[in-house]
Amino acid sequence: METLCTHCHHDCWVEDDLAGEVVTCPWCDQSFTAAEPPERLLSLASLVESLLSETKPAVDGTAGESAVATPPDTSVPHRSRRRFAGSKKSKRSFKLWFRLAAGCLVVAGAGVVLSTLARYLEDSAEAPTSANYVEWRADPFLVTELGDWKNFDHFKFRPPKSMSLLSVLPDPGWLPREGHFTGLRFQGSQGDRAELYCTVVTFPEAAPLTGGLEQGLDRFYDWLGYRAAVVDLSRGKPELGLLNGQNCLRAAFACGVRKRRTVRGDKREGVVYVLLDGGRQVTFYGLCDPALRDEFDLIGASLLTWQEQ
Repeated sequence: METLCTHCHHDCWVEDDLAGEVVTCPWCDQSFTAAEPPERLLSLASLVESLLSETKPAVDGTAGESAVATPPDTSVPHRSRRRFAGSKKSKRSFKLWFRLAAGCLVVAGAGVVLSTLARYLEDSAEAPTSANYVEWRADPFLVTELGDWKNFDHFKFRPPKSMSLLSVLPDPGWLPREGHFTGLRFQGSQGDRAELYCTVVTFPEAAPLTGGLEQGLDRFYDWLGYRAAVVDLSRGKPELGLLNGQNCLRAAFACGVRKRRTVRGDKREGVVYVLLDGGRQVTFYGLCDPALRDEFDLIGASLLTWQEQ
């Protein structure tokens, strides 16, 4: 049955056998005595009869008075379908669990987003762009000790004043048949104790240039191994940078250089720069006796003047 709370005046639904008993209102949590429904509410039978007869029931109790019937109030009173025993606590418990589940979903989603962002930043750090590279420049003081510009293939550079062109390097014989090789060799006043080499290798369509700068550096070491005079080669850690706006790989190395009819190699320190230009690999490097530090610094400054014509 339906009864009215005497405190908050909300309609409450209780079992019929609780009439006259003390119950708790689910809306305000106050106790009150469940009363019988007010007599002003019509029973369902009375409503059906009034609709069929189209006669308005007398309000003052006089019978037989006929009047034009007005549509009865058929709106269903608000009824709470909750049961009193623990109904409010159950609702609060459900809300609590719902909020907890929603919070877990939000935390899990945020974790996925953060892990994806971390992987993206890590991949970006492992694969830097040209904007992240360091621009290598020669020491202005050493540049004053360099000679005039020397044209070589599609490039130009300034060799040290103390070094002179010794020879044009011949085809080393290890290229593919259709490949093209161009090379220069400079030597200082101390003979082969300070040397500078410039090479450009054009790869043919039958055996095109493959890989990046790291593979180009490996090719250089392989080519260097073809020289029977080079022994005990040790490689330094390569580094990426910009040389006059071009991506370039630089590495230091050390080796021994044997003279004719000798087995022991004289120790040499070297530095190499590798550029990839379309189907060509440009390699320029210097070899110098460790005791000739000034010559070695001049060779390094000369290599940093390389640029396209």
